Amino acid sequence: MGYVVAGPPGLVNVDKLEKFYDDYLNKTSSRVALARYTDEGDPIYIDLEFNGEEILYTYDNSWDGFGGQNKGVQKTTCTKSDV
Repeated sequence: MGYVVAGPPGLVNVDKLEKFYDDYLNKTSSRVALARYTDEGDPIYIDLEFNGEEILYTYDNSWDGFGGQNKGVQKTTCTKSDV
């Protein structure tokens, strides 16, 4: 699948995020994984999974050395009515 990567040097694989958005508009199931890197080089992972009706959002900053006390995996869902 590959990640959309965001870090100090810039963005990589943005086309994967654009495809996810197109799939969302067309109500087609889709998934995209993002890896954002802090200035210190620690990864923060974000997964978006669309099932045709809602998006499951997963945020994981477990590896962030400066993430504070609330580090870990958090999940939520959103639907169009949430927006």
